[in-house]
Amino acid sequence: MTGFSRHVETLSGFSGSQLIENMSEVYSKYISDLQPRILVNGEQGFLAQEIMAQKVRAFLLAGIRAAFLWQQKGGSRWDFMFRRNRYVQEVQHLLSRS
Repeated sequence: MTGFSRHVETLSGFSGSQLIENMSEVYSKYISDLQPRILVNGEQGFLAQEIMAQKVRAFLLAGIRAAFLWQQKGGSRWDFMFRRNRYVQEVQHLLSRS
């Protein structure tokens, strides 16, 4: 198991602000230096706040992880494009049950 995988596995033991902080740390350590870099545009006043920067990094890590899991399970860009409405309906159904 690689260092990245080991760190991602340990994230399941956290919640709330501790989870965001740890996800941000994993993103900074393993992904932020990769090329091409992800550029975030926004209000500089908000992005300069450490908690907001951590949230952005955590969401970026979550999106990248979701894309890899999607691909590992056989999903493709074409699936996402042509079955988008079906996925939206399923998500709305799941949200209405909670």
